[in-house]
Amino acid sequence: MAKSNSPAVRLGVFSDTHGNARYMQEALQNLGPFNMIIHLGDGVREGRELAKQWGLPFMGVRGNEDYGALAPMDDDISFHGFKVFMMHGHQMEINPYQDAETWDRHYKEMAQRAARNSADIFLFGHTHKPVLKNQEGVLICNPGDHYLGSSFPPGFIELVIEPRKAAAVLFLRKSAGRWIESAREELHSQTADEAVGE
Repeated sequence: MAKSNSPAVRLGVFSDTHGNARYMQEALQNLGPFNMIIHLGDGVREGRELAKQWGLPFMGVRGNEDYGALAPMDDDISFHGFKVFMMHGHQMEINPYQDAETWDRHYKEMAQRAARNSADIFLFGHTHKPVLKNQEGVLICNPGDHYLGSSFPPGFIELVIEPRKAAAVLFLRKSAGRWIESAREELHSQTADEAVGE
């Protein structure tokens, strides 16, 4: 687990690009800069390559279609006392066609899994459907996909972590170079690390 005590960090979180790096590149150009790129699987190689091109640190997890990729099944990172847990999500037998009651159970399971890992933020992909919600004090985030032919618009999560506050913003692509804020959630912590110098 990596740690940082630097000022606010901006993480660009992507998933399910399936060989299409074009929209990740566009998001970085239009909405950067970011301090790190995170890829949640099914395209982890292009996420790593893009981070390399931009000279950015990278974290990624292996998806069910990342055959032979050198990436863990899950991982975590902490900034300012907020812990981020990430996995692709195929391990949970989730899909976007399940009914609302089933998804309520999945969200509770995600919050419980985060709690078992002492995490405040749970990142997942796999369903291609963007999600941003606060479940029992855990930010649950799915940035959606960049899969060509998807029924959902391309999306990504901007995760900004500061001392005492973490904010997740879901951006969806509306047209070339135009990404709009679709949803926002925040966490506030009285126990998060103090800013450097305080």
